[in-house]
Amino acid sequence: MDIRTVLNDEGDLPPKTPKSGRQASVASILSQTPPSTAPSQASKTSPVPQASPQLHRQATMRKEPPNWAKRFDWSSLSRGETKQATMGDNVPAPGPAPVLQTQSLPHALPKPAPAPETSELEPSLTNIAPYDEITRQVCDFLWNNVVMREDLHGNNPYGSNHGVKLEIEGKLGVLISKETNKRVSLPITSQTVLGIPSERLAFRSFMSEQQHKFLNDFLNKSLADSHKSNRPKMRYEHLREKDTFYHADDADLEALPPAVQPFIYAKGHHRKPRVRITRDQVTQKMKARILKARVADLDIYSPSEPFDCRISVNIELEIPEEVSLLEAKDEIARLKDRLSYKHQHTQIDLTQVKKDDGTGEKVHELEVEIDTSALIHQGLLTMNNSSEACFEELVKSFVSNIRLLSRAARI
Repeated sequence: MDIRTVLNDEGDLPPKTPKSGRQASVASILSQTPPSTAPSQASKTSPVPQASPQLHRQATMRKEPPNWAKRFDWSSLSRGETKQATMGDNVPAPGPAPVLQTQSLPHALPKPAPAPETSELEPSLTNIAPYDEITRQVCDFLWNNVVMREDLHGNNPYGSNHGVKLEIEGKLGVLISKETNKRVSLPITSQTVLGIPSERLAFRSFMSEQQHKFLNDFLNKSLADSHKSNRPKMRYEHLREKDTFYHADDADLEALPPAVQPFIYAKGHHRKPRVRITRDQVTQKMKARILKARVADLDIYSPSEPFDCRISVNIELEIPEEVSLLEAKDEIARLKDRLSYKHQHTQIDLTQVKKDDGTGEKVHELEVEIDTSALIHQGLLTMNNSSEACFEELVKSFVSNIRLLSRAARI
């Protein structure tokens, strides 16, 4: 029988019994035991009899439910609840009849609190955003290999050894397994820092000409947008340079600071280091005379993106030797057409490299460098617990620019 119909007197009522069907139905609703499990001798022995015409006429003459029924929360019944709620004298007409459950009804659940405005949302239950795992690992890498290397910078952001400079760069390319000679393939789907020894990995820094053009357009638009707002302005420079290579002089190597010499012949390689001479292609003016040595690498694998990244810490040594005294190295010169963009403490170099051998073969590269002196300065402030320290924020900006450019190359 429909309980709502019984309570509203809008249906047939059973004849009087020692406990009427109407009373039994109401009692079953308001009792602690759900109607489907409440003991009822009548329901077990015989079907409900038909109501008499006289009772039917009395039921249809009633326009409103009785006062006690007005106090019943009908919406709670439709939700499977059996508690009463004081609703006042003006009770809206009941909706569709609920379907009785055949199992115990759940307890009433509290109404959820209204959702806060977006501006009121906190980043977490402690109101502190959890750190980004990739950024934190890059922070640790640069802390250990740059900030803590007092022997290389002498607690001086600009270096204490004349002619010795630390360089931090992130290159886009692909990580190659030396076992398969193909891009690394691991059973993961998101970006991660690899712990695979560098002896098992190679890194190829390249991209297609189409990707190079796409990133060029993207950077040009970013440059223009920065000048249309109150943001810090990006800067741009177009460079055309030529690199030639020479063998380092033994006297120059012996004069290097002791902290630098272990990196010159690292890992048992006794090949004489090379010196790179960079000149302006138009004026032929010498711009750099550099010997470069690797300190450490950190590989970031990005299976869902076109590029992986290798972050490297290098030592760049300014060689005072005259070029005429250096022995030329049997290596083809490189012609570089470089677009250099500067964003705060980050520099982005988009370069097209051609070998100076007449073949016209091109290689496209992208490097992201962070201002090493700014990084060391922030590291020293952090060590001194300065309120002005923002070491992690600086590294996060560097990592974010690498990620942004890698994702922008999805074409």
